[in-house]
Amino acid sequence: ADATLGTEVDLVLNYKVQKDINFKAGFSVLNPEESMTLVKAGNKEMAMWGWTMLTIKPVLFKSKE
Repeated sequence: ADATLGTEVDLVLNYKVQKDINFKAGFSVLNPEESMTLVKAGNKEMAMWGWTMLTIKPVLFKSKE
């Protein structure tokens, strides 16, 4: 079997909403090779998925230096 399982392409959007708030969204496509059938028990279908993430990092305490 070939060592390559497939090719994945990712697209990511990163947007800083405010100083402490960040928003990310992404979309991915996986194009599997023939060797993927060994790992996924015969499944060689193209896979697509998307995701979103909201990160909030507030400063709760400040040191007095």
